[in-house]
Amino acid sequence: MTTVALFDFQEINDSVRPVDAEANLTDLTDDQVTVPALDLPPVVVSEVTGRGRQFGSALGLVGTELVADSLRLTRDVTLRAFIRYRIDNASVSDIGTVVVRGENSSAAERLLYGMELEVINATTARLRARWAEIGGGEATVAGVLVGFDSSLFYEIAIVRSWVDTTTVNVTYLVNGIVVGTEVVAEGDIGEGFGGTVIVGAAHDGATVYERFLPTDTIIDSLTIENDAMSAEEIRQDFRRITIHQPNGYRVLRGYLPPGETYSQDPDSSIQKWIASEGDGLGSSFALAEQLREDILPDRAYNEMLSQWEELVGLSPGPSKSVADRRNAVLSFLRKTLGFPVEDIKTGLELAFGLDAVDVEIFEFTGLRTDDFAIDDIGSPPSRIWTTQQGNGTISIAAGVCTVTAVPGSDILWPTNSPYRLTGISGRTVTDSTDGCVIISEIDIVTLGLLAQDILTGHIWRAVNGDTAFIGVKATGAATRRIFYAESIGGILSTILTQ
Repeated sequence: MTTVALFDFQEINDSVRPVDAEANLTDLTDDQVTVPALDLPPVVVSEVTGRGRQFGSALGLVGTELVADSLRLTRDVTLRAFIRYRIDNASVSDIGTVVVRGENSSAAERLLYGMELEVINATTARLRARWAEIGGGEATVAGVLVGFDSSLFYEIAIVRSWVDTTTVNVTYLVNGIVVGTEVVAEGDIGEGFGGTVIVGAAHDGATVYERFLPTDTIIDSLTIENDAMSAEEIRQDFRRITIHQPNGYRVLRGYLPPGETYSQDPDSSIQKWIASEGDGLGSSFALAEQLREDILPDRAYNEMLSQWEELVGLSPGPSKSVADRRNAVLSFLRKTLGFPVEDIKTGLELAFGLDAVDVEIFEFTGLRTDDFAIDDIGSPPSRIWTTQQGNGTISIAAGVCTVTAVPGSDILWPTNSPYRLTGISGRTVTDSTDGCVIISEIDIVTLGLLAQDILTGHIWRAVNGDTAFIGVKATGAATRRIFYAESIGGILSTILTQ
């Protein structure tokens, strides 16, 4: 991650302006010029990092760039906040802003990114990203529903991953767990030179501040990143702050002699020293946990992912996401026929105490092919296929297999037998209980206006449930793209050709 703004809100009293730890923004302040005035949120005790700011109606903070364009993020961005959201002090349909960049009043103040919460009922709010395209039209973002307990702190996060001007992926996380994703079509994001950052409120684009957080809502800390953080990275950072660093403090405090020899006041010098040292100890715990959980390439990120890329000799492009980079590394490591048989024999000499000439390797493949010379699909029995037919047809003629599916209905699914039930995109398909590899080459696919996926290959491992699908995806009335999806270790990733 690359942090461009960080506010811990550790000020000792209300009048001290919050300072950006990254020194990219001016110290946050109120706004007494705009009518109605924007007042400074008071300092309060917080359960996460010690202090926070308490927001509500007419309470908010504003700041401008100290380093030009440091917060002008028109592509990837990650917003994170530790917040005690007082949903009990809000009414249905109330919208409160955590942070937003831009007043949306001009090209310079274009709304480049933001995080807000809309009350749905007494315990549920909609966490939603905000941004506007060039010209000021705001993106249509659905958001995701999140349950809140007004007495608890939560880390809420929004990750915006920009693909192109018509595709923006948005991921929502709460306490380090992904709670929803969506794809937004409006990605023509730009302008916004020198815009204002607003915390706890938004601007209506004219003269008025609006969308204040519910009364007594506390923001403990706020972070803005200029890249799309992975779910694993956000989870580890959340655990570092909420689990490992508090544990480090408790470990050191446990070494103090019993009694009243040392002050127990959190604001005393001894307790501040223990807290500081405990944070350092807890960060070491967090690093060890990160290495244990995220060292392998399917979960690696940042420097660890770069080391995997260096190991396998890959150089990611500047626009590649973490998921794309992981897939590239995993694809390299999973490739078959990567080593000559003679080299394998030589490598086994020491392990078996044999000469290479004495090592015999039996090669085989599970690949099945069909030249479609005869119709053994539509007229079973087939030596390869078991056809489970939905609302469509399969025909064989002159070595060509034609699949015709009725728009809006289930597709045809050629499978291996025996089978188990597996849910894919709302449909039920079958595959082998022992795992199977099905690879088919279909020269003609007649789809009409079908808006579903055509899957022509499926690999499933019964041991751990890892699954991969290869095929053709319908992306429009007359558009087809090669599609690949895999679920490895419970992490889903997809690749769609351009």
